[in-house]
Amino acid sequence: MELEHRLFPREELPLLGKRVLLTTPRNYAGLFAKHLIERGARVVLLPTIEIWPMADYRELDRAIASLGDYDWVVFSSQNGIEAFINRLQALGKGIADLGNTKLASFKGDALPAENIGFKFDLIPPKSTLDGIIEEFKKRGIKQGKALVPMPEFEGIDEPVVIPDFIANLERLGFKVHRVPVYRTCFPSKESNIAIENGLLLNGKTDFVLFTSNAEIKNLVTLLGDRWEVLKQTRIACLSNAEAESAAALGIKVSVVAEKTRPIGLPAAVVEAMEKFLKEEKSS
Repeated sequence: MELEHRLFPREELPLLGKRVLLTTPRNYAGLFAKHLIERGARVVLLPTIEIWPMADYRELDRAIASLGDYDWVVFSSQNGIEAFINRLQALGKGIADLGNTKLASFKGDALPAENIGFKFDLIPPKSTLDGIIEEFKKRGIKQGKALVPMPEFEGIDEPVVIPDFIANLERLGFKVHRVPVYRTCFPSKESNIAIENGLLLNGKTDFVLFTSNAEIKNLVTLLGDRWEVLKQTRIACLSNAEAESAAALGIKVSVVAEKTRPIGLPAAVVEAMEKFLKEEKSS
C-alpha cells in the first residue's frame, strides 16, 4: 500500500525556512501558498487587493438574459470567469444557454472552467490583453458584439490597460458592452498585520511575491513613507509586467517567472525563486 504523504529530506525543500510575503488576493493565495509550503517556505499573507462580490448584479443579469445577442464573451481574468459562471448558475442557466456565443480568455484562467465543460473558442498564445487583440486580428475577426466582464474598482485606480483594451476592441470593429462582475478594493486595515508587526520593516522577510501591478502599487501605498524598504528586500514577480512596474519605482527585482511558462502558473515563479537561491548560494 502506498501512502499519499511522505516526509521530505531537507535537500528536497529548497525554500526551507524562507519567509515569503504573499500580496495576492486571498482567493488566489492558496494556489501560491501550496507550492511555497510544499518547498519549505513560511508564507505570510498580506493581500494588497481584496476581491468581493458585486452589491448589485442587475446589469450582469440583463446581459446573461440576452446572451444570444452577443457574438463573444471576452474575459480578462479568472475572477471574471468565476463570477460570470457563478451568476449564470445562480440564474438557473448553464453551458447550453451560451448558444452560439463564443468565449475568449487566457489559457491559465480558462482551465478551471474547461474542467467543468465550458469551451473557449479563442485562447491567445500570449497571455496578455494585447495578446487577445492580436489573436482576433490574426483570425480576421474584426466585428461583432462583445460582452466583456470586468471588475469594478473601489479605492483603487483602474489600470490603464483595461480602458486601452476596450478601446482596442472597439477599433477592431466590435460593439463592446463592459459589465461589472466583481469588486476590486483597496485592503482594509486588518490586512496590514504583516507590516505593523515588523516582518517586512525589520528585514525578517526573504521574498515579497507580486502577482499583479496593482499589488505593487497598493503595497507602496500601505507602506507610505516606509516604502523604500522594498529596495532592500528580494522581490519575486510572476511576469515581466510586474517586474517592469517595480523597476519603474527603482525597486530591484530578483526573480521573474520563466518566460516559457504560462502566466498565472504558481509553480513557475516558485521554481524561479528556487533557481535564484541556488545561484545566490553558489556565487
